[in-house]
Amino acid sequence: MGEGVRVRMSGNELAIVIDCNEPPYCPPDWEVVEHKPLGLISPSAITLYRSPNVVTRRVGERWLQQRRRCIFGAELCTELEGHPQLNACFIDFYLDNPELAPQEWGELSVFGTGTRFRHPGGGIYVACLRRRFNGAGLQREFRWIGHAFLETDPVALVNGVN
Repeated sequence: MGEGVRVRMSGNELAIVIDCNEPPYCPPDWEVVEHKPLGLISPSAITLYRSPNVVTRRVGERWLQQRRRCIFGAELCTELEGHPQLNACFIDFYLDNPELAPQEWGELSVFGTGTRFRHPGGGIYVACLRRRFNGAGLQREFRWIGHAFLETDPVALVNGVN
């Protein structure tokens, strides 16, 4: 197993946990502007949240606009206030340990909105874990918080954390 793996006793068994107190990976010249530590999280405590408030909008570049069901990042952030949002540590964990990544996530882009990054140009971004369409593995991507989040873009939340 790779970095970031922590093991703890759960009854008489060992359990793998994600250390969500660690500082997350941050690209060169970027800055972490918000990081909510959550302690040690069991991967089984992660749930995927999809906004019930998506609407059909025109999204994309002017030359390639499509009508898609989405919610804009600012609206999504307001909707998520008070929910236990997983931070970017889960992305680091699964990139270091791809064999542990949930297969049921398929090719979803799963966002960790509990960590916010500032791009060198000034924009605020959140990170996501994405499985490549060609099955070539996992990757980390960043999305500007003002961008549209599609109805198929879930946010990772944690059960049992307030």
